[in-house]
Amino acid sequence: MAKRILALMAACVVLMGLTWSRPKREPPPFAPVTGIYDLLPTNEIAAGEELANPNVAGVSARFRWNSIQPNKLRTYWAAIDNVIDSAKSYGKKTIILVIPGINTPNWVYSDGAQYVTFTYEGKNFKMPVPWDPIYLQKWCQFVTNLGKRYANNPDVISVQMAGVGKVGEMGIEVEGVDWTQYGYTDDVYISAWKTVIDTFRQAFPNKVTHLSIKEPFRGRTEALLGVLNYCLTTYPKKIHIQANDLRETGSDMSDYIRQAGEQTYTGYEMFGGREWLDAITGDRMSAFQAGLADGVVYMEVYQGDLQDPTLNDAVQFLAEGLAANAAKQP
Repeated sequence: MAKRILALMAACVVLMGLTWSRPKREPPPFAPVTGIYDLLPTNEIAAGEELANPNVAGVSARFRWNSIQPNKLRTYWAAIDNVIDSAKSYGKKTIILVIPGINTPNWVYSDGAQYVTFTYEGKNFKMPVPWDPIYLQKWCQFVTNLGKRYANNPDVISVQMAGVGKVGEMGIEVEGVDWTQYGYTDDVYISAWKTVIDTFRQAFPNKVTHLSIKEPFRGRTEALLGVLNYCLTTYPKKIHIQANDLRETGSDMSDYIRQAGEQTYTGYEMFGGREWLDAITGDRMSAFQAGLADGVVYMEVYQGDLQDPTLNDAVQFLAEGLAANAAKQP
């Protein structure tokens, strides 16, 4: 299976005219993300007990765009500020992720952004057409303002780039929606991501930004490779690449992470934790071993796992392994 995946990737690269360029490895231009990060519940502050653990380097804090900017006239930064201050009190750094997609505020649609609706697990959702120009303008303006507030904050180590996805990743596949009816092509999708990536890099010129990779639809490898190649060649060492699906059996993105790791720092987010998808995620030690074998230097681990004393040995093993992988980097 792994050989078939690699063969498919190679074929797609040829078809797209893309290459995984491998320039001489250089040190990163600014502090990279390394170590274990406490993955918090959305819109919440760390409990504190897990931050007292010396094996934890910081927090990965997620916020819904519609809670930070519920109306276009005012932005409520307090939730983000509180997480940063909480982590700082323990001497820890913060990764910020603000999630648009299904968390896009209604005023964006009122201003004319095109959207789709769909049902998932009995709940109704709305999300913008990711390449809609009105949506992109509103989102990129928010990202610019996010940079004005946090780009020079020394306690923020990284910001995740989101914007062309259902949530914080790159996937847009939803049941019942034919995106080609809304203008989807691989080029349109890649172009929208380029706009978002450029905006994040301009907003945070002296910090790492990172991208959580995923195919927009199952099997659309060309689109994923187009975005990934743009990150690695246009902003070398300034963008970290991660995947958010690490579990006992490894990651579906393992081959991408390994290849990206030849040019930049890479990481994983756990598929789940004690509070979310616990059984599917499986044995944590096996998952950590699989991730470390892919060469990653940081990992986002769910808060519930970091609070579980039965996982202390596995967490310490992970921290030591990430430090060893980071020591191999230039």
